[in-house]
Amino acid sequence: MEVIIYSGTGEREVLLNQMTDSIIMRRRMRLMSLHPAAPRSAEELKNLIKPDRGYLVIADAVSCSDWKDVVREISALYRRVSFCIVSNSAEGAVYAVNALRGVCGYIDAAEDGFEARFESVLTGIYSRVTTVCGGIMTFDGDGFLKIISYSDIYYIETIKQQHRCTVYHKNGTDTMRADISKLITELDERFEITRSSTIANLSVVKRIDDGLIFFEDDIFCSVTPNRLGGIKKIMRSHSFIP
Repeated sequence: MEVIIYSGTGEREVLLNQMTDSIIMRRRMRLMSLHPAAPRSAEELKNLIKPDRGYLVIADAVSCSDWKDVVREISALYRRVSFCIVSNSAEGAVYAVNALRGVCGYIDAAEDGFEARFESVLTGIYSRVTTVCGGIMTFDGDGFLKIISYSDIYYIETIKQQHRCTVYHKNGTDTMRADISKLITELDERFEITRSSTIANLSVVKRIDDGLIFFEDDIFCSVTPNRLGGIKKIMRSHSFIP
């Protein structure tokens, strides 16, 4: 996930950049990276966004009078862009949470301890980064971060002797750092563990045959006998069976 600072003044921009970069490095947030650009308008911000990647925009409401319009416009265009609002107005917090789509965090800049609050909110957002973006964060073949939508995933499988997984999806395969037992708690009801090393998206299953779960004729994963009955029951209860 790329973090973009949207601020109206150089001084605030430098402060937010320095704090964000420091927190990402100190807390070892490997799935976050600070974007070097400094957009000053909605148009400049839109030009930075690529549809297949996830973004967190830290919008400085203190120096950007148009922040509400920017959040509304960008959120309507890109579902993988989330906003964290920095403001010194309690009214701004209420408006951001109740009236704007895409806001996942709010930081009060009016009181002492701003940096500590900033770190707390950014850390909280990072801990749920996969759900914030509406998909799974992975690395493509060139090492760049990308997001695979939940609906596009067939199954996820552990890479032996590595703390990594391969994500098999409708457009190929990608890898991610994850532990299967922890990853399953971050996914929705479509996903179930079929064996100790595999998570399957039951909503895209075509058939189950001889201990194998088929997503396409040539794309399948295995399910252990002790999980088979439970998997079929879950599929029936959620109307996942074709």
